[in-house]
Amino acid sequence: MESRPSGRHPWIYTRGDRSGFDIATHQVLGTGDSHLLTVEEKYIDTFSVKKVDYGRYQEHLAALGLSKGATDQLVADGCSQFLRSVMLTDSVRRRGVRGGSGIDHAMAVVLARADDMQARRVVDAIKGHDLPVSVDFWSHRTSLMRVRSKPRYPGGHNECDDGTSLSLGDLSPHRIIPPLSMRGPACA
Repeated sequence: MESRPSGRHPWIYTRGDRSGFDIATHQVLGTGDSHLLTVEEKYIDTFSVKKVDYGRYQEHLAALGLSKGATDQLVADGCSQFLRSVMLTDSVRRRGVRGGSGIDHAMAVVLARADDMQARRVVDAIKGHDLPVSVDFWSHRTSLMRVRSKPRYPGGHNECDDGTSLSLGDLSPHRIIPPLSMRGPACA
């Protein structure tokens, strides 16, 4: 699986509004299952206040199973930016990567400071709906502590619970993000 800066690959722009991911990873496991993980990274910035318009995104919101009323409530709760990311994640899940078949499993994550209560509220509000995409909050601290707690191996990789390796580069979306190796649910 590899991580790429969001603005460089046309498959990211599937909704026509030039939205992208801070980090997007795609992997095909040995079983043949295809997985997509998208990350909205928050460090000191806040979520965009540009509101999701139900009419403009109706096709994508309906695919998520969200009604106009549910969408309006999420918008009122300040969830628009992450909701756009979830819509985009689901669009790639349904349509596949670079014209390929769909993705078997997809997850959209907000990666933020552990004390970022706004990010937690946004994730919890969206998580409260039965969506075809998994949604979660990961803190920088917990994510990096998981990596740190794994035994070190030559080459700088840490071993995951399933025997595969995990290596994290700079998670900042403002820099070129090096390859991110991660396989198996134990690393998630």
